Amino acid sequence: MIAIVGILIAVCLFAGIGMNLKGGNSEEETTSSVQAITLTEKGTDSTEISETKKEAESTVSVSKTTKKTEERQTKPSSKQEKQTQGYINTTKAKKKPSPPEKESSTKTTSAKTEKETQAQLSVELSVNCEKAVAYGADYPKYLMSKTKCSVKKGTTVFDLLSEACSKKGLAVVHQNKSYIVSIGGLSEKDCGGSSGWLYTVNGVKPMVSASKYVLKDGDTVEWYYVTSPTD
Repeated sequence: MIAIVGILIAVCLFAGIGMNLKGGNSEEETTSSVQAITLTEKGTDSTEISETKKEAESTVSVSKTTKKTEERQTKPSSKQEKQTQGYINTTKAKKKPSPPEKESSTKTTSAKTEKETQAQLSVELSVNCEKAVAYGADYPKYLMSKTKCSVKKGTTVFDLLSEACSKKGLAVVHQNKSYIVSIGGLSEKDCGGSSGWLYTVNGVKPMVSASKYVLKDGDTVEWYYVTSPTD
């Protein structure tokens, strides 16, 4: 482009020199030459600007096209979104709820069972009539042979006798739970004026009435009939 401008300038100068030599160099001709050069330069610049503008517009167009393509590739289609959402919903539906915890109820039952076990006492009971039989009474030697019994904590000797005899079908007659009058039909004074019923716990005669003696686990209780004060 610079070469073209140079050539035009050279041509104009050459024409001017020729005119000067011919005596025809005027101010109007010089002005005309300068305008021609200026127009040429303007035309050249205009072409350049036009081409540059086209290139810039082409670049912008390409950039927009590329951006739209990337957006299409990045953004999932509505069909893909529905498929993904359906998979999530199906997964949630298949998830089973965890079973309720049973640990607390198990612990409660276990604690209750343990408490009940601890509250139960194991004792033994027998009802001896040997002295009455020796005296001549028509009774077996034992109305109740040694029997293991399970009782609650706090049970007394009187309670034990009453419950055990009730299960065996033996009647018990007493006075205010502190004195036993008859067991199984064998009553006091049936074998003499000093005859009657007494009891021992672990072979020892307690100094309290049967209704006041509270049993302990492993105790052995025996009710026995006596016919004299020395029995």
